[in-house]
Amino acid sequence: MAYPALTIRKHLKTKTIYKHYLGSAHATERSYWHVIWLLARENNPLTAEKTAEVIGCTPYWVRKLANLYNEEGPDGLVDKRKHNGNKKILG
Repeated sequence: MAYPALTIRKHLKTKTIYKHYLGSAHATERSYWHVIWLLARENNPLTAEKTAEVIGCTPYWVRKLANLYNEEGPDGLVDKRKHNGNKKILG
């Protein structure tokens, strides 16, 4: 099944997305920013399928992150599990 090409809304400049990717201390959020950066690059943006291959996830997940970013902006990439009120299981 062919999907339409992903477009990333210009909530942030590509350089700022890249800085978020490199500067994120949280591993999950860093991988989210990496996905968005690969899709949003002005020169040679990757497809969802190629991004999934680079990151090591599914194209479905790449599209889901792209849609989340497009709808919520940078706040959509915050890992909501880290502030869910539960106690940490591992130290």
